[in-house]
Amino acid sequence: NMYFQEFGSQEFKLQRRVDNRGHKPVISIEVLFKGTAIPEARLEHVFSASDRRALSLSVFWAQLYGLSSELRAQTIVVLDDPVTSFDEHRISAHNDALVKAGREFRQVIVLTHFRDQVAQFMKSYASEAPRLLTLVRSGSSSEIAEGD
Repeated sequence: NMYFQEFGSQEFKLQRRVDNRGHKPVISIEVLFKGTAIPEARLEHVFSASDRRALSLSVFWAQLYGLSSELRAQTIVVLDDPVTSFDEHRISAHNDALVKAGREFRQVIVLTHFRDQVAQFMKSYASEAPRLLTLVRSGSSSEIAEGD
């Protein structure tokens, strides 16, 4: 819930659902909108593309922070265009999460082709000393170069 709400889905609440009908419990997530449970088949009609992305990122971040601090210090986090379909508020909230993760994980790598978002991130978080690397075409191959 914390990440889902941080990433801009304040009207929604997630809760753990346990189905004990079989010989082993099945655990899933139930989504509530303003306190009313949304049937799984209706989620695609209630969630925007941005809400779906925020939900998946929320689950991902929750799993990462479920790791012990020792494991986090050894973990490399890789994200591929994590803020696609996000508005400015959600992008800002996710960038804050990235910066926090940069302090707790061995390395955080974000792959993206959105230059404007990268420029804004580098400007906003310059004090955190993020490093920008770019892929540069070199003949018939590519190489990694320091970005500016």
